Amino acid sequence: MKTKKIDLDMSPEAIGLRLKTVSELRRATLTLAKSDVARAIRKKNPNNPISKRVALALGEISPGEEVESKI
Repeated sequence: MKTKKIDLDMSPEAIGLRLKTVSELRRATLTLAKSDVARAIRKKNPNNPISKRVALALGEISPGEEVESKI
């Protein structure tokens, strides 16, 4: 299978647009992670590695801390 070379626009405007898009996606993701549904999922599955990572990213726990006590 041949790979096709992709021309990536590296103009300041294009880079700025990509950074803005990433920022908006990050904000949306964190907002969803803070929802009641997401919190219930983390509480139901406290030992799940992804639940722990999200709780850590949201500041709900400290590194090495037990998840169950804080959520």
